[in-house]
Amino acid sequence: MVKHRLFALVVLVGLPCTSAAVARCPARAAPIKMGVLVGSLLDSTSGERIRYGRVLLGSRVAVMTDTLGEFVVKDVLFGRQSFRVQGLGYASQRVDVDVAADTVRLSPIRLARARALERANIIAP
Repeated sequence: MVKHRLFALVVLVGLPCTSAAVARCPARAAPIKMGVLVGSLLDSTSGERIRYGRVLLGSRVAVMTDTLGEFVVKDVLFGRQSFRVQGLGYASQRVDVDVAADTVRLSPIRLARARALERANIIAP
């Protein structure tokens, strides 16, 4: 019984030291900062919104634009980021952006029409 009380006392006294040591640990000194990218895709000549376009950031799953051509990419690391935007019938484009705020609103991204669509094989049952 006395051993258990002594053990509990040692644990309780040692907790503040342990948490203080973790707080000073360089690996945990700065939390990882993430932001959100908000933007839209437009046709470069007509200015029409590009529906169901794709935004690819690294190896992440693509984010689709909505019916208004707008997109939101969450959990983007702070710093210089590069992403690719695509639309059916449009040439893809690479965009570089500095993420330095919680929310980064991009100016509309204008895509040029592709000269020809990529060839596709359609197989009917």
